[in-house]
Amino acid sequence: ENDNQIIKPIGGTSESLIEETVLAGNIYLDGSGGKNSSNPRLRACGSSWVQPIDADNCRGQHCSIPHRQTVPCAEAHALLLFLHFCYKLEQEGKQGVFRVVTDNKAVYKAVLVLCAPTSNFDMLMRKAISMWKILIQAGWVLTIAKVKSHCTQADVDSCLISQDDMEGNNLA
Repeated sequence: ENDNQIIKPIGGTSESLIEETVLAGNIYLDGSGGKNSSNPRLRACGSSWVQPIDADNCRGQHCSIPHRQTVPCAEAHALLLFLHFCYKLEQEGKQGVFRVVTDNKAVYKAVLVLCAPTSNFDMLMRKAISMWKILIQAGWVLTIAKVKSHCTQADVDSCLISQDDMEGNNLA
């Protein structure tokens, strides 16, 4: 990670995030922005992970990404950001059971087989997969799920995505 990078908590302070995070549940990742964004003013990419608390509140972290400004890199960075957070919890003697949800096919596939692809975001994925393996070996239960991005209520009604996953992905 870049030492100059500003990682901001969502739903509290950095300290309260560590103290109050529920150690089980769904975690939603997101990366957005970049030169191919639907909004051309969003040249820089951002990443985030969130854990929904209720319909209106969540906890998590967000930041701009310090490297290549693409959505796949931002999504991989969101995963790495979450796993670094888990590692801090691990160092405090905590363990978690999380279903990590991404809408990025490359991130999903890389974690599913626990090997990094050879692409423009392979460095990030190698770090994330290494951290994922460390947490699994320490007793954490982590699973990965892929959901459709930019879902609507029609997708929920068609059973393409659950209401919870649509709302969680929208929060991220």
